[in-house]
Amino acid sequence: MASLAEANIYVLVDLTAPGYTIDGRNPQWNEGLYNRYTAVIDAMQEFNNTFGFLVGDDIAGSPHEISAFIRAAVRDMKDYIASKGYRNIPVGYAASDNGSSLGIAQYLACGDPSTAVDFLGINNREWCKFDDYDTSGYSAMTSAYSRYPVPTFLASYGCLSSESGLTEDFSEIAYIYDSNMTTIMSGGLFYGFFSTNESARYGLITTDGHENLNASNSSWFDSYEYSMARVPSTPFGSSHFSPFPTSCPADAVTSLPPNPVLPPDPVRAASNTTSPRDPQKPGSPPHSSHLSHAIIAGIAVGCILGTSFLVMSSCLVIYGKRRRTAHAEAWSKAELPANGVDNEARGLGPHMLDGTAIAEVEGTQRMLEVEGRSTALEMEGGSTEIFEAPADLSALPELMATE
Repeated sequence: MASLAEANIYVLVDLTAPGYTIDGRNPQWNEGLYNRYTAVIDAMQEFNNTFGFLVGDDIAGSPHEISAFIRAAVRDMKDYIASKGYRNIPVGYAASDNGSSLGIAQYLACGDPSTAVDFLGINNREWCKFDDYDTSGYSAMTSAYSRYPVPTFLASYGCLSSESGLTEDFSEIAYIYDSNMTTIMSGGLFYGFFSTNESARYGLITTDGHENLNASNSSWFDSYEYSMARVPSTPFGSSHFSPFPTSCPADAVTSLPPNPVLPPDPVRAASNTTSPRDPQKPGSPPHSSHLSHAIIAGIAVGCILGTSFLVMSSCLVIYGKRRRTAHAEAWSKAELPANGVDNEARGLGPHMLDGTAIAEVEGTQRMLEVEGRSTALEMEGGSTEIFEAPADLSALPELMATE
């Protein structure tokens, strides 16, 4: 990243990875994906040339099914960046240039900006050799996004063709950076930077596939360099961008899956969440919500039983304490022989557990205060020995023997 920064190259980071992406066939927004995405953000946010994060790239599936999950990912990543105090790095999505993706793109940018994408990348790899502005679909694409409410750019341009040989002449670069497109599109990213020898026709450089990654320029490199050198050096400033805030379509999903790592938010639950699935890790069964409900029910029953047991225990403790207090009071009123008190003191009889027992033994007054923080022995001559709590009553016989 430091080498790229020295060359004034900025990086768009894809948060997904194989096995860690929203699956269009079974869309979920779960804890496994959340942890993967936030880990990448933690690693890449420190670089000043990180200019954005993608929560997904051309996810195939029903637009109505997947759009809410994509937007939930955008919402939670924007919240995460803000909560960590990171710089305000944009979060967006990349979609293919086709009719179904246009519907997703419109939904992702409408309404509440706190859950909407900050930018949209568009994948169009249809400009091949001998194509032009119209035959490549660039004209229709530019028209479709002419009033899009957030910045757009070509997240992937070039030529993907089954034809062998060179199929790219980079003539599209002149159009991408022409004023007819820069009023709508903010440049683009060429597909792709490097490739292995097995797919060499798609990379500006090729590598040998080994750990040392010996690289060499592909046959496209010089042509690409020549075309980029002719791009106007004056960028199209953000001051020229006029956003067009839009309301969401009437049939758009109005609720989003919840944040998978936070407890339910009552406010958001009422207006901005759904529960199509419980948080799951990638690849887990789609119907594990029944298990989660059973666990919650078990915890609730356990709490009720535990509370009942605690109340009953408290009542028994209070009842027992009152009985012992009454017993001690009755005992303190009884006149006992001196040797009886002495034996009880030595053996710590039950009547000594609560209250205060006082007796005269051979003209010497002894007092044991068991419930207090100290035990006091009043000796002949008025001296008093203090034992810090808990008192070591095992020393009592020796003290008595020395009197």
